[in-house]
Amino acid sequence: MGQFIVRESLEPHNTMRGFIGKKQYATMPHAVVVVLMEHGLTLSAIATRLVYMSAPENLQSAVAAGLLALSSSFVGTMENCSRLLDRISADVDSEAEAETLEIPCHYKGLKSPVPGFGHHLHKPVHPHAYKLLDMARAEAELNGDKVRALETLAKAVDTVAGRTITINATGAVAALLGEIGVPTGVMRGFAVIVTSLHRAPRLPRRRRAAKSPGWSTTPESYVQPALTQPPEPTCRQ
Repeated sequence: MGQFIVRESLEPHNTMRGFIGKKQYATMPHAVVVVLMEHGLTLSAIATRLVYMSAPENLQSAVAAGLLALSSSFVGTMENCSRLLDRISADVDSEAEAETLEIPCHYKGLKSPVPGFGHHLHKPVHPHAYKLLDMARAEAELNGDKVRALETLAKAVDTVAGRTITINATGAVAALLGEIGVPTGVMRGFAVIVTSLHRAPRLPRRRRAAKSPGWSTTPESYVQPALTQPPEPTCRQ
């Protein structure tokens, strides 16, 4: 099912714009979808659950709330990282390494993590990220410039931090999508597709699992709790 949706979504770009090769687009976007779908509890997921708790009769409102929260801080960081990779891969002069060091120094001055780096659980290696990078390295038809740019940036980030900083999933996704020719400006679209596919079917299940004893298991009764006894009359006959 997931492969069909991704294939049909990308087919117009494959035929008309030609930025996804036939072999790569058959497997790599699917891997990206799986990695993003298992991205853990983010603010976007929390927003979805809160809105669904408030208005369980409007599933689309809850999903929309999560989509609106796909910002440059969570999930959308793949676009910010991709812009850095574009900058590094386009810089081929002798001072490229020194200029790359300026990037983590800039973010250190802002007291902000470099987009695509750092994780609160996976240290020093993010298994999903390195699996995506291994897929890109295994494809001889790819140029490899985005993966090399990410590796160059990773060295600079480690140098400035004085320790190993994890390449997270969004950093690897930025490199992988860049390798198969997906423009930076549409990368967040993958997160939009994944969020819709992931959240919509899971919300009713979570609601049923956390329902109070007075709630029925039918979706239509989510708006109004089922009464176990008829209500007492509130006025005299």
